[in-house]
Amino acid sequence: MKVFVRIIGLALALSILVSLCGCGTGGGKLKATCTALNNSDFYAKYFTDQEKYDYLLEGFNLTQEQKIYYLREYNYLSGVKLCIEVVNKNDFDIRIIGLEIKRNGEDDTVISTMPRAVVEIKANTKEPQKVWFDAFADGGEFTNNELLEQARGMGLKIIYVDASTGVNRLPEADKKILKYEKVR
Repeated sequence: MKVFVRIIGLALALSILVSLCGCGTGGGKLKATCTALNNSDFYAKYFTDQEKYDYLLEGFNLTQEQKIYYLREYNYLSGVKLCIEVVNKNDFDIRIIGLEIKRNGEDDTVISTMPRAVVEIKANTKEPQKVWFDAFADGGEFTNNELLEQARGMGLKIIYVDASTGVNRLPEADKKILKYEKVR
């Protein structure tokens, strides 16, 4: 009888611990992983018509002087895009609206804090959804695989919101509703 009571007590303690950690079936998290880094034409588009394509640089938070600097350095810097695959294990639909980058700008690599397009992911997905972020990188010195490894080491966190909030862009989001998940 004592063994049975201990087993029940242990199971109860374990279930409380799991629910407090947010690991239960009702709650959950995202699984986000850097999977690819490919060449991109976003900066070439901007280079051809800066006024029309200015929105492409919005997530870089560059001053006008920094934009001019990057235009001058265009021969050395490449436009690339970083793919982060996300699985939504939450019990609610989410919208990916940004990226927090702890060490942005290391090794001449600067990643946009906003995705190329806002991505909505249904609750309890099993298949990863791709979210792309534009970046500047020194393509003359590093290969895309090396740049991908650099990005993985930059302290990335996906920023998302509950899709029911109606928020579509990071600049318009109230900080109280933002959720973060570490990218692996």
